Amino acid sequence: MRKIIALILVMIISTALVGCSSEKDMGEIYSVGLNSFMQLDKGLNGDIEFIAIDTETLFDATQEDKEKVLNSFKKHGVPVMDASMDVLKEKGLFDEETLSLKGLLLKVEQVDTTISGKVVIEGSKFRSGNGAIGVKTVLEQKEGKWQIKESEIKWIS
Repeated sequence: MRKIIALILVMIISTALVGCSSEKDMGEIYSVGLNSFMQLDKGLNGDIEFIAIDTETLFDATQEDKEKVLNSFKKHGVPVMDASMDVLKEKGLFDEETLSLKGLLLKVEQVDTTISGKVVIEGSKFRSGNGAIGVKTVLEQKEGKWQIKESEIKWIS
């Protein structure tokens, strides 16, 4: 009897959790949030040859969400790739002498989805050791769409 009750509880909790996560379109959230990074410190965007997004840092994102994010960056007119810093180094896109990329690397460090109708994304935009920023973006849902409420630079290197 206890096993049946425990199984029922697990099923109820699992169903509740699935229901909660499906309310938020993580592909749209990350697309809007990470694109807001591009609007800050636009000097880092100059003469870039690519935009790399480390999709392994996109918490709770499905493969479909990750593809949506990558596709949302095509509007910037340069190749977009899913890559971490290690992958960029392996591909020869990181200059060890100048400690810089030929493009940008965007990463998510932390996401807070616990606030009703809002999401807070913290991450970074990296071009070089002396050309990177930390960003905090607050998104809110209005009329079914995620929009930037505020986006600010938290640190500069």
